[in-house]
Formats: sequence, structure tokens, C-alpha cells
Amino acid sequence: MHGAGLVNVLWSRPMTTIVEIFPKERFRWGYRNLCQFVGCDWHQFRGGEDIGEDPAPNSKSKKIPYDEWMEFFAPLFNGSYAAFEEQQAVLRGETQ
Repeated sequence: MHGAGLVNVLWSRPMTTIVEIFPKERFRWGYRNLCQFVGCDWHQFRGGEDIGEDPAPNSKSKKIPYDEWMEFFAPLFNGSYAAFEEQQAVLRGETQ
């Protein structure tokens, strides 16, 4: 684990939705564990098609059909946005 993704997770706000896109056969849990530690809402996406000649899982590219991605992503986005709106209402003093 290194790089911009690591730093972005470390400095994200609690309850930030994090989506990690994996090859179907690659299992790593560093970001999941870090998200649990800092209070982020971590999700993994293993769908789509892994593309590439090399048999090593990390060498693959990912082709994700739009409909499949939206089926996965839309509920996460809508839930995050609803939680954000609720939080903003509380900050404005609009809830009891």
C-alpha cells in the first residue's frame, strides 16, 4: 500500500465512501483495514471483465460495462448523498 490512494484514505472524513476496484482473483485487504480504522465506508468491486494475456491477476486491465457499474455504484452514491444531506440539515439546525 502506497501512493495517492493511501494518502487520500488517511485524510478522508469518517463515513467517506471508498470503492476499491479489484481483479476478480486478487485479494488484498490493506485499504479495507485502513478504512475501518479511519471510519470510512469501504466497498469492493470485482465485476466487469479482467483483460490481459499475462496470467498474474495484478497485470490485468478492467473492462466494466456501464450498466454493471451503475448497478453497483448508484446505490452507494445515493446513500452517501442522502447521508450528506441529512448531515447538512443537522448543521443548519433543521432537524429535531
